[in-house]
Amino acid sequence: MDLSKRLGLAREALFYSQLAHHLPKDALPDIYYAHGDYDTGSKFILMQDLKDGIDSGCLFGPGNPNNWNKDWQAIAFHKGNSNETPLPTSYQVALLTFREMAKIHATFWKDERLLSLD
Repeated sequence: MDLSKRLGLAREALFYSQLAHHLPKDALPDIYYAHGDYDTGSKFILMQDLKDGIDSGCLFGPGNPNNWNKDWQAIAFHKGNSNETPLPTSYQVALLTFREMAKIHATFWKDERLLSLD
């Protein structure tokens, strides 16, 4: 929790609880409940089950901090992908991620209401 507190990881839950409802329905998974607390570092997010997706971070290999101490190759080749289906490259994933995040950021561009939020 100390690392979460120092890194401000509660911001993810605060995004879902305070901003996500302003986005187009298909921009994010369904979020049922989210709570974040910067003082303790805790966050809780109850969201749609994405069991058929893969963690795109695994496509960035063992150097990605999210892959440390994980079998990232096994995650990349999970049941939804066969070895015959080529995985997207890290460039393709980064480009798609950048475009999707740009859409989300554009929703709030110069929106002064954000100044009143945590």
